[in-house]
Amino acid sequence: MRFDLFHEFAVPAHAGRSEAAVYADTLAEIALGDSLGYGCAWLVEHHFMRGYSHSSKPEILLGAAAARTTRIRLGHAIIPLPLHHPLHVAERVATLDVLSAGRLEVGIGRGFSPPEYAAFGAAMADSRALVDESLAILRASFRDGPLTHRGARYTLQDLDIVPRVVQRPHPPLWTAAVSPETFDWAAAQQLGVLAGPFKPWFMVEQDIKRYREAWTQAHEAGHILLDQPFHPDNVGRDRPWLLMDADNSAGICSCRNRLSSVAFGGTTASVVVPSGPSRTSARTAGAVFGAD
Repeated sequence: MRFDLFHEFAVPAHAGRSEAAVYADTLAEIALGDSLGYGCAWLVEHHFMRGYSHSSKPEILLGAAAARTTRIRLGHAIIPLPLHHPLHVAERVATLDVLSAGRLEVGIGRGFSPPEYAAFGAAMADSRALVDESLAILRASFRDGPLTHRGARYTLQDLDIVPRVVQRPHPPLWTAAVSPETFDWAAAQQLGVLAGPFKPWFMVEQDIKRYREAWTQAHEAGHILLDQPFHPDNVGRDRPWLLMDADNSAGICSCRNRLSSVAFGGTTASVVVPSGPSRTSARTAGAVFGAD
């Protein structure tokens, strides 16, 4: 099992903290996580969600995190593909992989917000088809040589995508997964899955079982993507917890996690029974993400 960090950059009005303070504290926490041995720092992408998430351009924040760290991997969780032109996605993914010296993890998904779809001119009814085509273009951008693609929405001819990703064949690819059908799709696409705190654990447990069975069936049928260096045990689970100081006297942060104890800031923090998906925080709405 690997423990990761997960940040939404929450700026709730009642906390009395500025965006600048949240940004600075979160980047400092990622640098601390780098020194403490955490596996990856994941940043979300949301738009028009005041208070809940002020991470509308996580690729810029990930670039800043790359400059402050040397070991921890850096994850984009997730890029809502229907909201972006796939060439822009390919270019910023490659740029971040270069800046981080090959430490990037790429999460993709459909997104869930009707206002985001409306503002960016995408149709939610077409979200699955848009993700399929954009993912195909992203994967094509990792290959050597010019990119050519002819699809339902995009026609691209002999494009030289620069820069190039550092990791070979490409950075690990993940997808957000909530519905059981998405777990099937992720297995068929050979993507790691990021399961959020939207369902109780007994349901997610069945989803993960379904995902691994679908992966095995695809492998046995010979439907294997040779450019995807992944394994069906690449499953991340995100869950709300509240971390406290070892003596339970002061909150460190409102986190999402599933571990029993964790070294934080030179002390051992004990887990307190969660009271719900609180976003209150003494510092930053950060998180710890268990991947197994």
